[in-house]
Amino acid sequence: MYERTEQHRKQVSKRFKGIPKTLQHRLNLSKSSFGIVRKGHRKCKTPLETRLRNSVAYREFRNRMKARDNYTCQNCGVKQSATQKIIMHHIIPSRERFDLLTSESNVIIWCVSCHSAHHNTKGKKNV
Repeated sequence: MYERTEQHRKQVSKRFKGIPKTLQHRLNLSKSSFGIVRKGHRKCKTPLETRLRNSVAYREFRNRMKARDNYTCQNCGVKQSATQKIIMHHIIPSRERFDLLTSESNVIIWCVSCHSAHHNTKGKKNV
């Protein structure tokens, strides 16, 4: 993997000094790690996966699963509100078994904090 030298960092810093950066720009830089993809890091979903997850049918499936669980986190019991978002979690990750992407038995509804805690304790951030 290419490591940037201190001299290179100073040159880049000098080149961009005084140029305002938007919040979105800073977020993109932090996510991309300046274009370096770490070993084992899944940078983005495949085009097929992105198309399927953005489809109307998948959106309807997601809403049906939330309604099935009464818009309630199945881990802590918190209900969806304006301040608390609930999301759909795949028990077996879709990257391991893509055929289970829309399987009702492979889906559970969790709040964002429970979902984050689950992935952080497993050592799999951003999954």
